Amino acid sequence: MTRSAMRALLLLLVASLAGIALAEESEILTGTFVWERDDGEVSGDLEARFTSTGDKTWDVTFHFDWEGEPRIWKGTAKGSLKKGKLEGEATMDQTDKPSTFTFTGKFKGGIFKGTHARIRKEGEPRATGTLTLGR
Repeated sequence: MTRSAMRALLLLLVASLAGIALAEESEILTGTFVWERDDGEVSGDLEARFTSTGDKTWDVTFHFDWEGEPRIWKGTAKGSLKKGKLEGEATMDQTDKPSTFTFTGKFKGGIFKGTHARIRKEGEPRATGTLTLGR
């Protein structure tokens, strides 16, 4: 085998291993959300895709349908995806008025149960509902 062929093989191996490592640092959790409104609750299925950005820090995207339309909220989270506290925020940017929401809760027995709140213009959160996620 030539030297350049060995280099190419080595680069391919390193790239493959890097891909495996990145795949292990992302996780998809599924569950449900409840949105509490003055005119009643809205609920639906929820998928949260977490990608590691460091020690117990994550980029997260929430995927769900709202009034028949697909939605994606993007944000960050901090905490464990297995046990204990997890919290973060995500931004809804698919409208002409982007909104930021916080979420916080805990994993217990492999299930995350938490709450979400909308950040008002004044910077204070207003409770908007609950979410549940698991594997």
